[in-house]
Amino acid sequence: MHGSIALHILVMFRMRALFRTVDTNLRIERFLSSAAAVCIGLAVPLSQLGKANLTGLLIAACILVALHPKRRLWLYGAKDCLLTPVGIAVAMVFLAWIPSVLASLYPAKSTEVWLRTICYLGLGAVLWSFLRSNPQCIRISKKALLLGSAFAVLLIFVNFFVGTEYIRLLRLKPFTEGYAPKVMKHFAPPAISLFPIVLYFGYKLRGLWRWLSCFIAVAFLYFIYLTGSGAALLGLLVGAYFAAIAWFGRKDKRIVFAGLALIAGAVAILFVWVGTHDVLPSGITRVYPLRYHFIDIHRHEIWQFVFTKIPSELLFGYGIDASNKIAGANTVIPHLKAEYLPSHPHNWVLEILLDTGGFGCAALLFAMVLMLIRNGVASGEDPIGGLTSAALFGAYFGSGLVSFSFWASWWQVVFITLWVLVSVAKSSGPPASAAV
Repeated sequence: MHGSIALHILVMFRMRALFRTVDTNLRIERFLSSAAAVCIGLAVPLSQLGKANLTGLLIAACILVALHPKRRLWLYGAKDCLLTPVGIAVAMVFLAWIPSVLASLYPAKSTEVWLRTICYLGLGAVLWSFLRSNPQCIRISKKALLLGSAFAVLLIFVNFFVGTEYIRLLRLKPFTEGYAPKVMKHFAPPAISLFPIVLYFGYKLRGLWRWLSCFIAVAFLYFIYLTGSGAALLGLLVGAYFAAIAWFGRKDKRIVFAGLALIAGAVAILFVWVGTHDVLPSGITRVYPLRYHFIDIHRHEIWQFVFTKIPSELLFGYGIDASNKIAGANTVIPHLKAEYLPSHPHNWVLEILLDTGGFGCAALLFAMVLMLIRNGVASGEDPIGGLTSAALFGAYFGSGLVSFSFWASWWQVVFITLWVLVSVAKSSGPPASAAV
């Protein structure tokens, strides 16, 4: 009798210990998942405090995912992203770039950038798999992105209306005053890329989140006005255009192709004209009355230089991220006291054409059109999500026509992160029925 009671007590204690272990493991898994989701959501908004915050938060997210017991499941699930038609098309782009890497003016750097971009896309696929398999995590990422964007708005207010020295201090720089638009101008293109995502996530979350998202969106537009960023304004216009053709082309794809042909033709004519004329007319140096520069004198000189160099390596280009090694690139322009090609052409189309040639550029453009069609137009039960994807696509690549290098790692990560978030959000069901 006593032995039976002792046995029952022993079993009971063992079961309690087992349940405690299971409960502890579940808590650890939830913590790792939630923390990774928060890092993903905060990454782009907090890039305002420095580009290192963007990469640091995403590295933290990847480490948290790697520590999770289900990491193998998510690594295996990433292949679902890579084996889609878009994933295959992107893989073909990297194959098309191999001749440019091998024949590069700077083979070591070209190889590094080529491999680095592949790694970023691979990590993006893993984070996509992680978020897709965790509906609660994508919800956490949405809220983190909105709260991070609200914090970014607060920093914008401090920068323009309190003092730039406080922002510099947060960036671990000397506590000195600077020119407010210049201090935050690098965040203008990411802000305009965040713009449609903020509105979409507010729409999905409902309740007070919608009001917050509307406030953030208006604040971002005012921020673009304050900085006078031509790149961000161009991103806004192109994003709105892409959203329109995606929306009206849902039932008739001919509208989409006609719209893409129209904007491609307009961009080609503009840049060919600018790149082949000797003098930039004074009337085009400021095409908008509020300080917005789409085409300035230095960019005009850069694009003219690029157009003279493209025919020499028309097929495979000079090598990925090697354009500043071209003969004459570092020659100083006398009247500007600046180099002809200081780092990159300040236009992603010309940069890809110069670095990878017509072959690599054509492969990339095909993959981009396929990506836009499948994710921005063919959106199934979530047309608002498709519209958001198209707007993000247009905002990012539109602002890139006059701003950052296509190969800049932080700029690539901005797009990959936001594209992953909106892609998963589109497939996570209709808007929540309850206000949060």
